[in-house]
Amino acid sequence: MLKTADAYSVLRQVPATVRALTKRASSLEEENTALREKVARFELRDRAIKVAQEMEAKGLNEDLSIEEKVASLLEDPDQLATREAAVQMAVEQVKLGSPAEGKPDSGAQGSQLEAYLMDDDE
Repeated sequence: MLKTADAYSVLRQVPATVRALTKRASSLEEENTALREKVARFELRDRAIKVAQEMEAKGLNEDLSIEEKVASLLEDPDQLATREAAVQMAVEQVKLGSPAEGKPDSGAQGSQLEAYLMDDDE
């Protein structure tokens, strides 16, 4: 059987123990929140990198490096989903080449079409 003195001894320790446990729980909640925010930032950056790589593959914003594209996407994280959808809908940009100056010579790898277009004899 528990003696009265022992019960009082235990009861005197309860407030300090509860305060210490409450403080520890609060500290763990703050740490958990900080880690969740950090993971969210990494996931957002990873998503922005994937969008920038898709932009690069489709030839969008070629004047920017991939790092600049990522930075641009991360400037407004709320718009990332919209921009991601726009990039997915975009078609690959095809650049039309410019004809070489002058007539293609026989050693050049010009097509017959280039030769015809560049022929001024008519």
